[in-house]
Amino acid sequence: MWLALILLLALAGCGDRKAHSAESLYLEARTLLRSEHYQAAHTRTELALRKAGPASPWYWKLRLLTVEILVEQRETELAQKALGFQLPNGPQWTEEWARYRLCQANIAYQEQDYTQTRSHLDEAQRLATTIGASGILGEIELRRASIAMQQRDLAGAEPGLRHVMDEAVRRNDHYLAIKAEGNLGMMQLKTNHFEEAIPFLEKVLADARAIGAADSEPRAMLNLGWCFYRLGELDKAQQLYQEAAPKFELEGNRDDRQTCLGNIATTLYSRHEYAGAAAGYKQAIEMATALGDRQSRAIWLNNLAKISIETGHWNEAESYNNEAWAIWKNLADSHSEPYSAANAGYIAAGKKDFARAEQWFRSVIRTASGDPVPVLDAHAGLAHLFADERKNRKAEAEYRATDAFLEHLRSTLFDDQDKLSYFSSLIEFYQDYVGYMMASGRSGDALEIVESSRARALADRLSLAHTPRGASTVAGFERVAAAYGSVLMSYWIAPGGSYLWVVTGSGIHVFPLPEESRIRAMVEAYDAFIQNVRDPLAGDNHAGRELYDTLIAPAKGVLPKDAKIILAPDGPLYALNFETLPVSEGTPHYWIEDVTLSIAPSLGLLSLDRNPRGAAQKSLLLIGNPVSAVPEYPALEFAAQEMAGIEKNLPAFRPVVFEGPQATRDAYLGAAPGGFEFIHFVAHAVSNTSEPLDSAVILSRQGTGYKLSAKDVLGTRLNASLVTISACRSAGARTYAGEGLVGLTWAFLEAGAKNVIAGLWDVSDRSTADLVTRLYAGLARGADPAAALRGAKLELIHAGGAYRKPYYWGPFELFTRQSR
Repeated sequence: MWLALILLLALAGCGDRKAHSAESLYLEARTLLRSEHYQAAHTRTELALRKAGPASPWYWKLRLLTVEILVEQRETELAQKALGFQLPNGPQWTEEWARYRLCQANIAYQEQDYTQTRSHLDEAQRLATTIGASGILGEIELRRASIAMQQRDLAGAEPGLRHVMDEAVRRNDHYLAIKAEGNLGMMQLKTNHFEEAIPFLEKVLADARAIGAADSEPRAMLNLGWCFYRLGELDKAQQLYQEAAPKFELEGNRDDRQTCLGNIATTLYSRHEYAGAAAGYKQAIEMATALGDRQSRAIWLNNLAKISIETGHWNEAESYNNEAWAIWKNLADSHSEPYSAANAGYIAAGKKDFARAEQWFRSVIRTASGDPVPVLDAHAGLAHLFADERKNRKAEAEYRATDAFLEHLRSTLFDDQDKLSYFSSLIEFYQDYVGYMMASGRSGDALEIVESSRARALADRLSLAHTPRGASTVAGFERVAAAYGSVLMSYWIAPGGSYLWVVTGSGIHVFPLPEESRIRAMVEAYDAFIQNVRDPLAGDNHAGRELYDTLIAPAKGVLPKDAKIILAPDGPLYALNFETLPVSEGTPHYWIEDVTLSIAPSLGLLSLDRNPRGAAQKSLLLIGNPVSAVPEYPALEFAAQEMAGIEKNLPAFRPVVFEGPQATRDAYLGAAPGGFEFIHFVAHAVSNTSEPLDSAVILSRQGTGYKLSAKDVLGTRLNASLVTISACRSAGARTYAGEGLVGLTWAFLEAGAKNVIAGLWDVSDRSTADLVTRLYAGLARGADPAAALRGAKLELIHAGGAYRKPYYWGPFELFTRQSR
């Protein structure tokens, strides 16, 4: 017994000595690095370095490992300093030299010196190839793909990333697999394909959690948060950022934590929650200062200046703006300086120094370079300035001049960041213009501005050569309402207060509504209620009832019973299907029981042409059930059932069907789609909020392509009475403000379709097959598309069972330019 105990203690002592050797500590640290526990890896490395002197081979391996850890933490300056040593020479050091060159490449990449990055990668690859270091070669291929992504060479990036991922999975290398998959997501994100990035990033998040990858988990959250932010899903974005920030802090990743804090602040700023946003920006500024990141510091300071301008803290605004401006000058950033000059104009106006404000605004208009955003801000600032001075004639002239300037900008090409800023500024200008008109008691003129702004922004987003036009005056809207026997409803959602216009054949009525933040909160709460597959008529559903009381009830006195409604939503209302709102009066029911609803991108785009050239009668183009081209878009289980149900319910129609591998982009384009009365897709679809022409139906692969894009659709004239996109998130937009619906829906309408049915959220395709079968039965009986869709939904509601809930029938809406 005693002998056994002594032996055990002796073994433990040997094990303890081994556990603390430089070699074992190095191996532990490298394992921790590969699992992304950077702080723990750094601690092990520092301990090992104290044990190993320069004569030990482990000393040099540990110094190199220190650099690798700093590179992964994005501590570029520290990594550069730590790499200031020379490795020993000799064939036994080939792997370390390959890693040394890879570290040099990664540092050059973080400094955006891609020529130097490639040079170091070439040398690293030469060395790694001589010893068959597959892991290093995989990292080199990842970095080459990253360069291609930065330079928008997606065709060059994607094959390399998929090759790395396949090889990593084959070798059970979780580290490289997650990196490759994350880069595939980033490839979509950096080109503004946010919905397409989400499946990659969600898988990275799940895989990182499964293997405890401490850095990839919060980075996936950070990138997912940006996707949801750009899609207008602010709650999801903020939740992800808030979960990611402490995880970055735990691992000592200050750079990504700074980005996370800044993004949290930006989300709050978008909600007009200025106190929380300011606190977040101040934290981000502290971290940017500690990192020596002057560019980010200037961005956060500029945003603080904007908040102070919004809240009327003029001295603070001036201090933040001047500090940001000084950084722009030191960085020789002439692109950003006009923003500070425009801010200076707003600050001077806030201080009632109107002459100085006018000087600043006019200087921006005269001298700003190719970026249209500060020029637009300056024009808007001048108009607002004249309104504050009660120079109404000059104010209105400047508002009109700004409107003309926006028309002039239509042919200008912007880079991606300019587009984001441009459309944000566009919305703010029109909100101010509409507010000015309402304050002047000119509600009809305000409605005309609302609808023309939607049409212009829609044309700009789709890069159309013309601004599509229908009715453009109050009298024209009244004629449309009378011609269609419909009531038109136009919503305008703004931070300071919102409005609803109701137009009938005999006049218009306007109703004030709450500010944007309150409406957005209600919409998000109700959306969460529906997405949890709850029953608004049976459950405790305050948000749904409050939305009805806020958005519909004020106008119920001018809405006739069983009205045909054509509704133009705005801002957060794009994410809401009004049909799902519960009505408490009488027997509780959904608003769909009271009205037949269609959605218009803008009332100003409704056509007065009641007799357009007709489509070939009783003809159906049916495309769907495609072969999965990539794992992100798996086969739809009930697609074949849906397609069979459509054919069965249209026995008198001439069908042209492309199914399975035949369901391709070229099949659609080659089928002469302009000759069909009904066109129906059963497939996945994706929207792109920044580049709507990239929104697409996902079909079977043909060559290297598997997408029918909005650009393809716009290039082919249609005469269809109805196009149906029975797919995930196929409406092509969620929650924009001001610019109107974009993407696939509008592409089909602009191509000539009279009506389009598309979906707002993902839903079980078994219930979709059921709904679509009922829809086409109604069409076969002669119902118009709006009535047929309403009838199909009512059948599901009245049939009882799970499908009565709005989650199953609520995503599908009918979008129209001509409601007959």
